[in-house]
Parts: sequence; structure tokens; C-alpha cells
Amino acid sequence: MDDRYYTALFPQQAYVLGRKLKPFSLAHRAALCAIDSPFSGESDQDIATMADLQIAVDICTKKNVFDLKIQPSKIKNLLKWIPNYFSRECKKFMLYQNEYGTFPKYMSEETENDDFAPHWTLNIVSGLMHLGSVPQHEAWAMPEGRAIWLYSALARHNGAKVKIISTSFEAWLEKAEREAIEAFEKEEQEKNGE
Repeated sequence: MDDRYYTALFPQQAYVLGRKLKPFSLAHRAALCAIDSPFSGESDQDIATMADLQIAVDICTKKNVFDLKIQPSKIKNLLKWIPNYFSRECKKFMLYQNEYGTFPKYMSEETENDDFAPHWTLNIVSGLMHLGSVPQHEAWAMPEGRAIWLYSALARHNGAKVKIISTSFEAWLEKAEREAIEAFEKEEQEKNGE
């Protein structure tokens, strides 16, 4: 099987800024996207501030983010953080997101670009509801990686041509690509008399 699958099923408990985070769900991702958080994975912001991290942690400590009242004014004492603490906590938050968001990688016959499609989180939730009869609140609260694996399996059972790349096959592809590049570079060097 695929290592990403097992990571999605059995993620480690995450603590960031000393707070216990809930399993990272599609609802958490959608809330982070809604406020254009640098932790959303879709923001144009390259640099996160302590306030960004605090808000992201606040969101991810809630089981039901739809009742969340984001109040940046609650962020106090930003200057009291010890050196490197902010950077370390940002890395921990990103690891938390990555662990809950270990998605399968898909091979596709064609690349689609539909700028008018609903946000991908909504596509997953609606697919879980339609294909798997998962109640909406459960689909939104399900850990993100697990939701996408389940959606992939349900789609496949319903006839979709889902081709998931395993971690071992991906490693083999990367190795083959490196070897091809090295062979090409060696050939070019020989042609140029180097």
C-alpha cells in the first residue's frame, strides 16, 4: 500500500503554541482559505506572522469551525515570544497540516483547468455525501487526508478511473528521471568533448 494512506489514517496528535489541535479537516482548510491565511496552502502571502499562526491555531483547535468567531484583537503579548519559537511553531503547524493532508497522487490523462469550479474542499464533501452517504457535518469534520482517501475509493467503486501513485512507484519514477537526466548530461558532455 501507500505510506501516505497510513499517515492519513493514523496521524500523530499535534500541539502548536502549547494547544492541542483537532484533526485537520476540510472545514479547517476552507476556513483558512476564507481568511487568506498563509497556512491555507492557497494564499499569495509568503511570510506568516505570529498573528497568522495564532489565528490558524485558534481555527484548528475548534471541532466546528462554522461557529468560529475570529477575533485577531485577542492576540496579545506577541513580543514576549522567545527567539526561534515562532519559526519552530510555524514548522510544527505545517507538519500538522501535512500529516492530516496526506493525499493520494493521481495520474490523469488530461489536465483540466476550470476556474469556475467550486472550491475543491466542497467537491470532496459533496462527493462523500453523494457517493458514500456521509452526513455533511461528518464529511466536513473528517480528517482531511482520510476524507480524500475515502472519496478516492468511493469514486473508484462508482466507476471513476482513479489511478493512485504509490510512494514506492513515485520513488522509482524519481530515480528513473534522475538516471535519465544523468545519462543525458553525460551524453552532452561527451558530445562537447568535456
